[in-house]
Amino acid sequence: MQPAPAPSAGRGDVVLQPAFFTSVLYVQPLREDVSTLTKQFRERYSERDLVVSPFSVFKQLWRSEGWKWLHFKVFDDRAREAFLLVTARIFLGLHHFASDFLYLINTTHDDPEQLLGTDPVAQVVGLFGVYTFYYTQPEDTAPRLHRINHVPIPIGEKTYF
Repeated sequence: MQPAPAPSAGRGDVVLQPAFFTSVLYVQPLREDVSTLTKQFRERYSERDLVVSPFSVFKQLWRSEGWKWLHFKVFDDRAREAFLLVTARIFLGLHHFASDFLYLINTTHDDPEQLLGTDPVAQVVGLFGVYTFYYTQPEDTAPRLHRINHVPIPIGEKTYF
C-alpha cells in the first residue's frame, strides 16, 4: 500500500491515513471496547429498577466511560470520513457480523451469542451506540469538522467491518 499524496494537514503535523481506520490496528481494539461497553451495559441495566429506561442507562454509561470524546479522535477531513464510517459500521455490525469473519479476527471470543449475532443486549448497544455516535457529531466548530449525513447501512450486501 502506498501512502496517499498531499495530506491536508500542515507541514510537520501527523496525519493518519484513511486506510488506518479499516485496518486491524483500529478495528480490533474498537470492537473490544464496544464488547466491554456491552458487558458494562448488561451489568448496569440488570442492577437498575425496571422503571429506568435502557437508553438513559446507556447515556450515563457512554458519558462516564469517556465515549463522549470519541469524535475528537480525528480532525483531518480525509481520515475523519473513514473514521466516522468505520466506527458507525462497527456499532451497526453488532447484530449482523458474519460469524466466520469474527472468528478469524477474534478466536478467543467468550460470548457465542454475540459471535453469532443473536445477543439482544449487543443489538441494543449497537443501536444505541450508532444513534448516539451519529447525533453527537460536533456542529459549528472552528475549524469545521467533517460529518456524516446519513447512517451507512448497506442495502443488499454484506459488510465485514
